[in-house]
Amino acid sequence: MDAASAPAETHVFQAEVAELLNLMVHSVYSETDIFLRELISNASDACDKLRYEAIARPELLAGADKLVIRLVPDKAAGTLIVADTGIGMDRQELLDNLGTIARSGTKAFLKSLAEAKEGASLIGQFGVGFYSAFMVADRIEVTSRRAGSADAWLWTSSGGAGFELAPASEEQAKRVPRGIEVRLHLKEDAKRYLEPFELERLVRTYSDHILFPIELVDDKGEARQVNASARSPRSSRRTTRRPTARSSWLSTSRRSRSITRSRAGSPMPCCCSCPRRRPSILAIRTVRAG
Repeated sequence: MDAASAPAETHVFQAEVAELLNLMVHSVYSETDIFLRELISNASDACDKLRYEAIARPELLAGADKLVIRLVPDKAAGTLIVADTGIGMDRQELLDNLGTIARSGTKAFLKSLAEAKEGASLIGQFGVGFYSAFMVADRIEVTSRRAGSADAWLWTSSGGAGFELAPASEEQAKRVPRGIEVRLHLKEDAKRYLEPFELERLVRTYSDHILFPIELVDDKGEARQVNASARSPRSSRRTTRRPTARSSWLSTSRRSRSITRSRAGSPMPCCCSCPRRRPSILAIRTVRAG
């Protein structure tokens, strides 16, 4: 039996994961904004992992044109998609990472939560960030295709006792040539996360440093990059221009000329390039000698 014809499987969360999910589903945390930070962070890690593995296996980059993270809000459906073109996960990795195995970070988080009572600030420290999405969603669907694999899988859960894992449909698989698509069915009190300005605000607040492009897709299907770190110098004044060979040479040449002038006794500019001048070493020696 091939993957496409395999039936859906129902799995039960392990005790620690179930306890964690119960906290998230019935969360009283006020900082629900962090869910997007955590999902984007996971997506960035997936892109970074693929970039590393592709050094030895360049064929893994086939299937998608670039490493990118996309946010796709759909007000009509009440869903928010956080997708990436990173390494992706196969069936076993979905089982291991999303529920059946309680990682050490899950137990450590629960222990720290009991002691500190500051769950929202601890979520990102123990590798349990994915589950924070249940603070804003009553159902989550994860469609995944491992880089280099022909099979795509669908993981679904409503944050209860377990989850389902099944081969992705043809339509779902087509949307994910490589990487992961996390589709959040948002709760009624979390519909503000469908507003483009709100998503852009969260990206600039928590994820502006991400090195991969984060694109916000509008209702017309047009994507616009919203983080500064990966933006080209022309599109953002906040991004530092990477020096070209010519500009690097110019800066070195100017620095050399400045040092040469200072050794010859000419005034040397101060470190902050202000109008004040320091006396040269030669000038000081001349005064002392006199």
